[in-house]
Amino acid sequence: MRIENDNAECRMQNAECRNWTKESGKGLALYINRKVGNEVKKTLFCCVALLLIFALVFPVGVFAAAEPDVPEPADMEEEYPAESSGGSSCGQAGRSSYGPAEYFGMPSLEDWGVDGIDDIIWYMEFMAEMYSYYYESQDLPEDPLWEVLDHSVGSPEEFVEKYDIAMEEYLELEQLWVEMLEEARLIKARNDEWYERYRMEQLESLGGTPGIVNVMVNGDFIKFAEAAVPERKEGHTFVPAKLFFEVLGAEVAFDNETRMVKADFGDYFAVVAIGSNAMIIMKDDEVQGVDIGAAPYISSSGSSYIPVRAVAEALGLNVFWDSGYETVVVIDKAGIIAEIDKDFTVANKLLNMALNSDSADSADSAGLMKTVLSVLATVKLFDSLDGDTDAALGADMTVVTDGQNVNMTIGFKLGGLIDLILASDPYYTGDIDEVLEPEEIELLESLTDAEAELIFNYDKDILYIKAPFLTPLIPELPAGAWISVDHVSRLMRQLFYPSDIYYLLEGTEEDEAEDVFSGGGLSVGELIYSSNSFYEEYSQIRLYDYITSEADDLRPYLGDSKIKVNGNDYTLKLTTEDILGPQEEDDPYYYYYYYRYGRTDLDLEVNIKTDGEAITGISGKYFMRESYYYSSGVTQIKCEFDISPEKVSISFEAHEKNQYVVSVDVDLNTAETTGPVKTAPPEGDKVVPIEELFPDEFEEYGPGTIVPLGNFS
Repeated sequence: MRIENDNAECRMQNAECRNWTKESGKGLALYINRKVGNEVKKTLFCCVALLLIFALVFPVGVFAAAEPDVPEPADMEEEYPAESSGGSSCGQAGRSSYGPAEYFGMPSLEDWGVDGIDDIIWYMEFMAEMYSYYYESQDLPEDPLWEVLDHSVGSPEEFVEKYDIAMEEYLELEQLWVEMLEEARLIKARNDEWYERYRMEQLESLGGTPGIVNVMVNGDFIKFAEAAVPERKEGHTFVPAKLFFEVLGAEVAFDNETRMVKADFGDYFAVVAIGSNAMIIMKDDEVQGVDIGAAPYISSSGSSYIPVRAVAEALGLNVFWDSGYETVVVIDKAGIIAEIDKDFTVANKLLNMALNSDSADSADSAGLMKTVLSVLATVKLFDSLDGDTDAALGADMTVVTDGQNVNMTIGFKLGGLIDLILASDPYYTGDIDEVLEPEEIELLESLTDAEAELIFNYDKDILYIKAPFLTPLIPELPAGAWISVDHVSRLMRQLFYPSDIYYLLEGTEEDEAEDVFSGGGLSVGELIYSSNSFYEEYSQIRLYDYITSEADDLRPYLGDSKIKVNGNDYTLKLTTEDILGPQEEDDPYYYYYYYRYGRTDLDLEVNIKTDGEAITGISGKYFMRESYYYSSGVTQIKCEFDISPEKVSISFEAHEKNQYVVSVDVDLNTAETTGPVKTAPPEGDKVVPIEELFPDEFEEYGPGTIVPLGNFS
């Protein structure tokens, strides 16, 4: 039974991977550093990649801040699922019944490059295994084999002819497919049985009750009496009104004459009436009526029942349906954010000062602004036998902007890159062709003294790129031509905004988004909640725990007790204990992370100067030294920085004992300038849309859409 054996092996490998990930934890960073020390060539490539990315990413803030009103594709708008649907924390509900190649994201049999009957059998085995794990229905598909394997053929005869096999062989394949599906059905039944047991165990461990529809409020399950459990009626979940309102902190009373339930929350009242779809909320002198979509009723046990989703949403709470655990999850988003922000008042003040600083800089720089960036990296590879290798790598960038349109020129001076690559390759014997391909040599040589030019047109939201050194990589690009990229502002925002800010803005109206970035109330609590918004759709039952755990993790670094205030100035100091925890030898944490992996010393100091309303300067230093018990390796990193609206200076050094030293100096200066800003390439220059250079990628995603960078290979 090859399929079952393969499944067992796959499960064992997955378990080993999960165990390794769990045991590694924070020690993963130390492991990576050891690997970097042993693979200097990869390190050099990473350093150069970071150098280039820094030069290209710098103006992203300009692009994003100046984003015009570009319509979003309709398919990007999604609503959270209703109670009858939704995501599953357990990963099984909500699966689709697409064809194998389409759903599982793998090449079809036609694209696989089939070479004989053995390849077809292997593909059938793989499909059967996928069905046993991921197919939605217990009844596995009954499509003909030729249609399962290749949707482009219309009959067994066409399949036989296309793949050059005999009809007798195809009939044997059909019989084998029946046996494979039967085996997959048995495996799936076993998997489903295990999954159901696992789901119930997880539900109980979290505090839920198996066998009923559960309700969770702010991370805690409501404990219902056996005679008054939640009930499902006509697509709604009803819960006992008194218990639900009390969990929310209200005092509850029932009026027998009017048959009304009144919940007193202190600063407002909520009233529902048995048999009526109307809910009344009274605050101060205002009375608001809300249609809750389903009428409350008296159950057979004598309890008043209300529709939980509609009532909770009317009270301003967020409601989600976790189909994997059949649980209604109620979250007081505003309350959670407010509770978190109690411990981050200083950080929130600085955060909004930073946003005010951006707004003030934009207002002060209404004219043309010129920014000059210089990046210089020096690298020394130690070699006690053949001699050390020294090299210098650099990049210069000039940006001119009127606040909307942007012109940029970039120069690369990477002449020492080839020498570094050769010196770090243990198999290099003097012949460069043994280490690098001809195309790689051509590209690296072109970067010895290379230039690139970019023009961003704000009104058309188009970026033009002219980079002659790209020609070896893109043969279809004519010499001297420009590449045009549409919808670039949205692309920049998706790629380079921190995910928490990006998700915070997704679905936000333009005016509200501008308000957020002008000091309109962005806070640590909001960022933490938005960074976990993924779980609103895929792991609702754990959403509250994820949010509060992240706040607990961040509090030792940015909580009010860590940031010292001196008038308008602020200082943040973090040591090894703040970042990695205690180092007492009798502490198990110390044994696990320090004895097993080595010793780490960390120091971070950040000094922030303000005028009381906006940040005027940031300076500081960072030091890290790591040593390993199972090797002689020692890594040391030092960084100093001084940042103001007019000037940025950063000095960075990474030193691996007896391996290499990499030093990077960054200088940036900004001042007003004069002259026009170009909005398009010079007349007569050839412009090639990026979709013409990568037609396959853009054909897959459709015109006017953004293709993930990972698809350009």
